[in-house]
Amino acid sequence: MAVARGPGEWGQLRRWLHDNGHVAGRDDPSCDDTHRLFDGGRIRLRTADAEEEFLRRYASAWADGEWLYVIEMRTAPLFRLVMEVDAESATCLSDDEAEMVGRTCCEAAGVGPCVVLVAPPKDGSRPPLVGSGVHMHWPTTQTDVAGALRARSLCAAALDLAMPVRVVGGWDRALDPCVLTSNGIRMVGSRKAEMVGEGGGGVSGERFVDRGRPYAFLAVVGPDADSVPCITPHDIVCATSVRIPCDAAMRQQSSMRQQSSMRQEDNMQRVSNAPRLQSPTSPSPRGGGWQDVRDEAVLGAVRQLVLREPHASAMHRLSRSLDGSTYVAMTHSHLCRNKGGKHRHASVYFVITRAGSSQRCFAHDPSASPVPCSVYRGPPDPLPPQASRILW
Repeated sequence: MAVARGPGEWGQLRRWLHDNGHVAGRDDPSCDDTHRLFDGGRIRLRTADAEEEFLRRYASAWADGEWLYVIEMRTAPLFRLVMEVDAESATCLSDDEAEMVGRTCCEAAGVGPCVVLVAPPKDGSRPPLVGSGVHMHWPTTQTDVAGALRARSLCAAALDLAMPVRVVGGWDRALDPCVLTSNGIRMVGSRKAEMVGEGGGGVSGERFVDRGRPYAFLAVVGPDADSVPCITPHDIVCATSVRIPCDAAMRQQSSMRQQSSMRQEDNMQRVSNAPRLQSPTSPSPRGGGWQDVRDEAVLGAVRQLVLREPHASAMHRLSRSLDGSTYVAMTHSHLCRNKGGKHRHASVYFVITRAGSSQRCFAHDPSASPVPCSVYRGPPDPLPPQASRILW
């Protein structure tokens, strides 16, 4: 099947939605859409199993390089806490600064862990300003709109102290409240599109034009960051879904915890013992199971014998599958073999098996033609015998 490369094009995700009856008519008066498309398409996933399958299909399409244009809608009073930075400044927020924003917000609101996503910079409202986009998702923290707005106020005040005069207008302006007061947010990996042409309401000549700027995974920061592994596109999609619950297992666990106390000093509604997406020592209900590697001999072998610079010194996390067959080395390095250079935001990681070490990448970089970086699977570099003996 052809990979969709523009608004309105039919790719594997849209075909699955249509074939399984998940697309609502444009003139349908009901307002229970679970997702919407930038070209006006409406999606309704009526069961937990359908939502689970949608997340899997979305992650697969994203990994295959399909251009996606999906807005996730909130249809329940409670949702997973999310905040958006839409800031202007003389220079774009760096990756380190984006992570600092996430950590500061975790500390200010008393929540964590936080999944940080970043978008490519955009032109500001006036030269020479540039715009920075950061999404922060708290997959284990549930709240309502009032609680989220209170948390936002705490975060803005903390950021004004931690990073003063970094953004135009201060952090109260940069932390966009619209993502909390409206009921939709663009999903990780989804691109922006807008209508151009004369008139409106279907006038001839109108068309949707791709504006790009998909949000990409940067890091997990804050307390208990290790409890939310973001190793695969599926992991990332699940960790950044604002809908709760989004699979049958978590729906069952959530109902068992409905009597849990929801309290916080700022009166934010937080489920303190909400189920985590995936623990580092047990399989996820969404498939797969990983544990962080603490063994210094194994960590040293990967840094010294498997990875090369600058990736070796940039490795910040090593995970191993529960069956012991596969390692995933996460790095802060932006140097991508597929692109032949560095990405602006996205980092690379390595999948290590007995067959060798293969580079992967989170970027959706159109300059890395003809193979998108998110699809690229680097040829495995053979492992030194000494490394294989230590790892297995």
